[in-house]
Amino acid sequence: MNKALLSTLVTASIYGSFVPVTQGQTQESPNNPTLSKKSSIEKEDIEIIRVTGTNQSRYIIDAKDGATDLALSFLENPRNVTLIPEQLVLDRKITTLDEALRNAPGVSAGDGFGGTNDDFFMRGFRRNAVYRNGFKITSNFKANLSNTEYVQLVKGPAAITYGQVVPGGVVDVRTKQPMSKQRIAGEVRYGSFKDKFAMIDYSQPISDDLDIRVVASTQDAESFRDFSDIKRDTVAFSSRYFVSDTTQMNLAYEWRDESRPLDRGTIAIETSEGPQIINDLLDVPFSQRFGSPWEIAEIEYQIVEWGFKHEFNSNWNIETNVALEDSTGNDLQSRPRIAFVVDADTPINDQGYVTGAFDSAIITAGAIYDDPSDRVYLVKRLDGSRGRDIESTLANVKLRGNFEFAGMTHQVIIGADYIDNNTTRQFVIGAQTDGITAPFHSFIDPVYALSDDFSLEGVSVDSWSNEDKGYYANIFTNITDSFSLLAGIRYSETEFIRESSSPSHTRASGITPQIGLTYRPFETVSFFASYAESFEPNAVVSNNTGAVKEIDPEEGEQVEFGVKTTLLNGKVQGSLTVYNIDKVNVVDGLDANGDVLFINGRSSEGVELSVTGQPLNGMNISVSYAYTDAQDRDSAGATRQAESIADNILNLYASYEVQDGDFEGLGLGAGYYYESDRVMDAEGNLSSQLNLGDISLVDLSVWYTLPTSSMFGKSGNVRFQLAAKNVFDEEYYGAGFTVLRIPLGAPRTVIASLSFDF
Repeated sequence: MNKALLSTLVTASIYGSFVPVTQGQTQESPNNPTLSKKSSIEKEDIEIIRVTGTNQSRYIIDAKDGATDLALSFLENPRNVTLIPEQLVLDRKITTLDEALRNAPGVSAGDGFGGTNDDFFMRGFRRNAVYRNGFKITSNFKANLSNTEYVQLVKGPAAITYGQVVPGGVVDVRTKQPMSKQRIAGEVRYGSFKDKFAMIDYSQPISDDLDIRVVASTQDAESFRDFSDIKRDTVAFSSRYFVSDTTQMNLAYEWRDESRPLDRGTIAIETSEGPQIINDLLDVPFSQRFGSPWEIAEIEYQIVEWGFKHEFNSNWNIETNVALEDSTGNDLQSRPRIAFVVDADTPINDQGYVTGAFDSAIITAGAIYDDPSDRVYLVKRLDGSRGRDIESTLANVKLRGNFEFAGMTHQVIIGADYIDNNTTRQFVIGAQTDGITAPFHSFIDPVYALSDDFSLEGVSVDSWSNEDKGYYANIFTNITDSFSLLAGIRYSETEFIRESSSPSHTRASGITPQIGLTYRPFETVSFFASYAESFEPNAVVSNNTGAVKEIDPEEGEQVEFGVKTTLLNGKVQGSLTVYNIDKVNVVDGLDANGDVLFINGRSSEGVELSVTGQPLNGMNISVSYAYTDAQDRDSAGATRQAESIADNILNLYASYEVQDGDFEGLGLGAGYYYESDRVMDAEGNLSSQLNLGDISLVDLSVWYTLPTSSMFGKSGNVRFQLAAKNVFDEEYYGAGFTVLRIPLGAPRTVIASLSFDF
């Protein structure tokens, strides 16, 4: 007899990890004719039907479309949207947003302030924010995947609904919402480097009109890097209340307390054979940190979200959302300042100081490593933000409607959004600033003697605020059965105020349109073309005066063409996209006089391919490939390869789960991820761009789901899983911010977990 049926759709929400799919129709259409409790229950009952093994439909999920905020199907939408739902955790055991984003074409991870927050590149451009439920989060930290339902990626400029963004795209993390039936789920796991994690996820209907959900997790882990300790506690609460058949209110709260090592990675120096990373040159182990044991970033974060939806009739509704965000935090780092080379006969005392006749210009000018007896040192200083306090108010309102005019059907949304952010902090610098008053860091015989002494006495309080407003409209028109048109426009304005010894005030505004056309010659195939623009204000602080200079905003535009298809009765979705993005007024810092240096612009063009779904019963595939050619232009028109951007990114994933027989519930998964060689700009003493090398990773996973007859008073499932990442223990480097801050990739990691779902 077959085993009891498995609801992996529900089990998946234990983890908050993902498989990439292209955008489909919305689960809860914004134009749904009723918000009644009965209607919502019927939808969620469908979601939690128990099936044998993995619920394959979860690889192609439905969700709101952040590019338009309208109820458009996968084939209708003339924009490229990728959804990363929870299902991959059952196969690939994703634990961070960086890992999740690898499963979307053309996305790669960045440094993330020493690994303490999420940082990524998309279509050749570095992100400027992570969004949560459509709101731009103003505090920086890593996403809480234990409370994540899915992640949405809008490729290209997404200014219409998201405001001030980079032209490469937007990442929007969508949190878990209450269910209409009781559910108790959880997970405990233990992994390499003493990674301990536990999570509980409880959803409960309180009455016919009120549902609540609580998700709590805790983590205590070390790292493959020396003296690293990660601690994270989170509690999230969400609720929804049906005031009437046409009115619904939502209330959510999340609290986090987190601390992570602030790890600046490794460095590169000039050698007789060109720039090289110190680990390769001197055989420095990946575990060795060049900073100090006391480096840490910590944050306590809270956010309250309130939402209101009301339907006037079957065609028109209004929605408003408000979020209050508050965080306090500290960070302290042993910041790398410069690396230098000295000959073997340079006098060095027991504490690591250069002694005798020492010319400090050596530190500034450096030397070339051209002999195995040469010694390399790193000059560091203590600095960090103390008592950083961020308070933000975020709000939006959206009016949606359906109507017919001139023999055509139209969907329309008119919206407005608002952000008010206030930040204060004290920025401290230790007494050790030049490497003379503190030991140099030796890579052969490291000295961790840089003191963490600092004083807040006399340190001024930095204070700044910004206020952003936006107004937009989008309309989607079905011109014929085969042709449809999307048109939208947004007006954005921002005001930035800095309170310091030299107060500064700057304003910027911009208009960003988008337009798209879809042609659907067959039921399962559509061709699309779109044009969209982006807008970002520039505010650069002068090194000399502290004043914010008035600079024209950065502006980007994208032209995109593509084809989408669904196969095997919708079980497989695929898309092929070609795009070109151009961005102007890109700031490249300040010169010695405090004047602004510009990269005249950055262009990016590429091709993206994505195929996801269930070609055979029990088999799932996720394939994505991206070719990106990103180039920077200087004021003279000369071009150079953009740093940290891989020309080629490939992600392959396949799994199979036994559907019946004695081995029913046994699953196997394998994945492969590849990034081609990337470069970093020549800085300091480097003569040319530095090659970071490629990334080639293999992941494997095996799991077994065991149905249980009774626990917590109800039947359910228990799942055992073993996963290995970077199976062949490849050494690789991530995309850094400078050649003194290059992240190191994690070695082979093994995770064992036990989860339940009742």
